[in-house]
Amino acid sequence: MAISSESFCTSAINSFVLILKNAMKFGFVETISEVFMFLAKFCIAVSTTFCGFMLLGIMVNEEEPINNPFIPVAAIFGFSYLVASVFISIFDIGANTILQCYLIDLDVAKQNNLEPTHIPPTLTNFL
Repeated sequence: MAISSESFCTSAINSFVLILKNAMKFGFVETISEVFMFLAKFCIAVSTTFCGFMLLGIMVNEEEPINNPFIPVAAIFGFSYLVASVFISIFDIGANTILQCYLIDLDVAKQNNLEPTHIPPTLTNFL
C-alpha cells in the first residue's frame, strides 16, 4: 500500500502475484532466515538460562540449597525463548519486506524499460 498508493485488497493481490512469480527467491530467503532466526532465538535462550542458573546458585544460601533446579531453569529457558521469538520476528519481517521492495523495484524497471543501474552488481549476480 505504501509503495503503490493503492487500496489494501489491490495491494494484497499484487503482493501475492509478486510472491508467486518469485517463489524460489522467497523460499530461499525464508529458509535461510528461519535457520538464522532459530539460531539467534536458541542462543539468546541458552545464554539467558545460563545466567539465570548462575544467579540461582549465587542467590541461594548454603543453608538452603536447591534440590532440583530443573523447574526454574526450564521456566527461564521457556520464557526467554518466547521473548526472543517476539523480538527476532521483527528481523524476519524486515528481511521479507526488503526482498519484496527489491523485487517490486525490478518489476517497475522491467515494465518501464529502464536499466536498473542503481543495483549493485554483486546483488544482481546473487539473485
